[in-house]
Amino acid sequence: GYERNLYLYTVLTPFPFARFEISYQRYWLFRKMWEDNVFDITLLYGKLEYFFSRLFSVRFCLDYNRLSKQLDIMPLVKYQPSPFSVFFIGLNSSIFYARYNDFEIQNHQLFFKIQYRFNL
Repeated sequence: GYERNLYLYTVLTPFPFARFEISYQRYWLFRKMWEDNVFDITLLYGKLEYFFSRLFSVRFCLDYNRLSKQLDIMPLVKYQPSPFSVFFIGLNSSIFYARYNDFEIQNHQLFFKIQYRFNL
């Protein structure tokens, strides 16, 4: 088969304390050159980071797959008092869209991470 890919990506930093990242990906597979489409997948990704201070930040990510009609929502809170010590708390949540105004929440995952550097 013949495969074609399109990938667009940009990062915007409108303020020193805010960062916005977005990407668009599209994949095609054809049996013949641009004929007999086997699959057509579109992936969208967006991430917004906001830095309250050097120690504390919040990140919010969205990931959409048009083939599976799934939207992933991923918020994250980060506290980093030193370069090698960090605390994360976040959530991963998947939503399946059957059609407009008809969706099903498939799963949630709440997680946290604590990392501390010990001086010996």
